Amino acid sequence: MSRSPKYTSAQLAEAQEAEIRRRQQERERIRAQQEHEARMRRLAAMRDDLAGRADALTDRARRLSADAADTGFAARLDEVTRELAAVREAATRATDESLGAQVAQRVAAAEAALQQVTAKVNDVLARRRRDQALVLVRAGLATEPDRHELDPADRGRVDALLEQTTAAAGDEAAFDRLYPELARAVDEHLTRARARRIELAEMRAAATVATGTLRRLLDEITKAEAAADVDGFTAAEDVLRRLRAAADAGDVPSARGLTADAERAAAQVTATFDRWQVEQDRTTEIFKAMQKALPEAGLQVDNGSLEFVGSGTRFTAHDAGRHPVRIAVTHNEEGARITYHADGHDFTVEHTAEGDVAVCDLTSAMLERFHAELAKNDVETGELMWQDKDPLRVNQTSKQLPGGRHEDRRDGR
Repeated sequence: MSRSPKYTSAQLAEAQEAEIRRRQQERERIRAQQEHEARMRRLAAMRDDLAGRADALTDRARRLSADAADTGFAARLDEVTRELAAVREAATRATDESLGAQVAQRVAAAEAALQQVTAKVNDVLARRRRDQALVLVRAGLATEPDRHELDPADRGRVDALLEQTTAAAGDEAAFDRLYPELARAVDEHLTRARARRIELAEMRAAATVATGTLRRLLDEITKAEAAADVDGFTAAEDVLRRLRAAADAGDVPSARGLTADAERAAAQVTATFDRWQVEQDRTTEIFKAMQKALPEAGLQVDNGSLEFVGSGTRFTAHDAGRHPVRIAVTHNEEGARITYHADGHDFTVEHTAEGDVAVCDLTSAMLERFHAELAKNDVETGELMWQDKDPLRVNQTSKQLPGGRHEDRRDGR
């Protein structure tokens, strides 16, 4: 007796395929809505951050105003203050990331301009009131509380010069010698710290977008219990882990590369998952038709035998003679396939002039009846096939899934 399974192709009616397309479009709509909502949250946070930075710089300018007026730089400080007011207004009206990036550049330029005015005021004060000049230097350094982390290479030199210059405040000659060097070192230190802060913010913003998109997708796959069936899922999880680590560590080159990896992974996994969902939808529709057609063909599903495997399903049915038939719905490149395993009880081998061929007269008629019932429920099947089937028995005009052309790893065995 042969143990070769029998199989056939399965195709849904156009109305059912249209419904599957509608479901897929709805999933895409929900996914797009989630992306939109996440983008709106990011934009709101960006606007708040930019407005907050403009407010902090405006406060610095206000504290500098008296000394700027005393040293002749009030007009220039007023220009910077007006620009900060305009920047803050622009921040509240930023409606996309591109406009936000433009506002961020204006904030950075205003911050640099304010630092220049501060340095000029300090230069004049250093010649008049050395103590006040040092107060302003310390206030400027305090505006970058994390400057040591942002510019670690130069922090020691700046702190040492500040200490030396402070100690020389009572010695005009020593102070005049040290202060210009301190002023240059502070300006360079703060410039590098600001540039590093901006670089980190841009890197982390891009990483947040890519991470959020991929994380939501992987969570959707996990919820659908499809993680084991979606190629690239584990690799995508690894990309997320490494991207988070690189962003937290401030490793800009690695984070940028991993952000691009995360974007590619999201595209790849989305395509795979969408295909899996469409296959599962087809499986569901085919199984619904099977539930109606099996009793009409003299078959009953064994209780507790139904299980889902990947995007397909399999279960065991029996005929009136209690012969078990394991039935699986699977998918490959050519579409859906129904496979029947009857453990060989219905197969015999006929000796013909052309050689030995397998025949399955005991159940083929029952399965053909089953296929006729499926057709009544909008599932069209092809020729019932099995290994070593007599070529003369094959209906060459019927729709069929050629055996052996594509091996399906989820064939229900």
